[in-house]
Amino acid sequence: MKRSIASFALVSSLIAGAAASSAAPTPVPGGANQAAGVAGTFGQKLFNGEVRLLPRQLRNANAADDLIVPSGQKWIVFTASASNGTARAFDMTQFNASIVDADGDSIQASPNMLSPMGGVYGVPPGGQWKEQVKFLVPTDFVPTKIVLLPYDGKHQAFRITVRPEDYAH
Repeated sequence: MKRSIASFALVSSLIAGAAASSAAPTPVPGGANQAAGVAGTFGQKLFNGEVRLLPRQLRNANAADDLIVPSGQKWIVFTASASNGTARAFDMTQFNASIVDADGDSIQASPNMLSPMGGVYGVPPGGQWKEQVKFLVPTDFVPTKIVLLPYDGKHQAFRITVRPEDYAH
């Protein structure tokens, strides 16, 4: 009797183990290394625990932007309002800014094409500033997302979905 119980337990554990090992692992949304962040759209106020960001405009550059356009490329300009959402003076190194198309191709903005360049320092509680990023992309590039990742890694990222009506081109 003890032998048949032991045999039954062994067979049961083997079957359970095989079933568990054949199940597919649960995928991690966004990839295993995706930074923590806040997602939203244009016109929606986003808050990452420290910075309040209001994406305002996404457009192709114009003559007033005074940019040189290489052949086969264009400039896309992103503008947002930002403010200190903390109760203390706030310092933040500039964002690493990327723009993404429907295929998932991502283009990072050159650091000298971000304003304010270098970051913001000593911003009082509720104090505001304007974020502007200029992206050099292929002529046929159609943006679907903008990702602003704080350079210092101390603040959550912003992921802004670009709807067709958000992009003035």
